[in-house]
Amino acid sequence: MNFHLRKCKDYVMKVNQAETEFWRKLEGYRVGWNDEILGFDCGGQQWVSEICFPVGTLSKPSMKDLEYIEELMQLIEKQNIPVPAPIELRWTACSKSLVSPAYSLCEDDIFSGLIYDHSFRHK
Repeated sequence: MNFHLRKCKDYVMKVNQAETEFWRKLEGYRVGWNDEILGFDCGGQQWVSEICFPVGTLSKPSMKDLEYIEELMQLIEKQNIPVPAPIELRWTACSKSLVSPAYSLCEDDIFSGLIYDHSFRHK
């Protein structure tokens, strides 16, 4: 690994550790409306990619989402890639909208999506 990439990875790891500590200190409980509790300020503009793929049905999940994230983590570790935390893996029901990446006519279909932050992408 070249010196620049090592410094970048070290920096990203320090940022991830600081962010983890920040959120750990905010642990607790509160009651309120979901948009007030689940919404948060991302801290500015982000350059992200989002993917969406089918992962079976509610009655028979394919587990492809977990296989995908395991393969991704292995690749990140093998290639020693600096990756900002967290890696967000999300799930959703199907959508009837033709332009949705989670489009399906089968109401039992489920989809998973991953958000990847390009902020620390090396050239």
